[in-house]
Amino acid sequence: VTYGGLQRAFIENVDGEYQGAVFRHTAGFEAGVNRVITGPDGALYVGGIGEGGNWGESGKLGYGLQKLTPVGEGTFDMKSVSVVEGGFKIEYTAPISEDTAAGIVDAYRAEQWRYLPTSTYGGPKVDEESLVVTGAEVSADRTTVTLALDGLKPGRVVHLRSPRPFASESGQELWNTEAWYTLNSLPGYVAPPDRGWYESEEAALLGGANP
Repeated sequence: VTYGGLQRAFIENVDGEYQGAVFRHTAGFEAGVNRVITGPDGALYVGGIGEGGNWGESGKLGYGLQKLTPVGEGTFDMKSVSVVEGGFKIEYTAPISEDTAAGIVDAYRAEQWRYLPTSTYGGPKVDEESLVVTGAEVSADRTTVTLALDGLKPGRVVHLRSPRPFASESGQELWNTEAWYTLNSLPGYVAPPDRGWYESEEAALLGGANP
């Protein structure tokens, strides 16, 4: 909203919980995006409306009707991020290069946090911590990388990043280097004995709340 852009999402169902990843797709529109439709020409038509708060960038219009037209046949990007026991499986739209595959364990940065609900709008990040990539396996066709991460916990947002250079077999650089995965359920996770999980209906309220 603040940066006048479109995001792309991947959703999956894990143990009855819907969760998934969001990726940056494009930014730079005149206003916060309100509506998107695909036209008969295959272009995306974006309607935006903003105001003086966080619904736009300074120096731009508070409204806009803009068209986004594809200019190429393919883009090297993350196609999906799926959770697996102890980590994630990242699928790409094209095979990664041999050089990228050779250094794949060092090609990722990861961190996680959760948000603290408050009586005001939104809430702060809490329990921020870096995660260590302990392993990375590249598929035979080099389109999928399975990451092992130490310290993953459910109820967190996991931020994955691949700093450039990170190239495809054809030499294309990765279009989008980041993904944010909302980890509601983690396969195989066992909570510490002194820190179990319970339904939110049973939780005690900390602080105040307005009706």
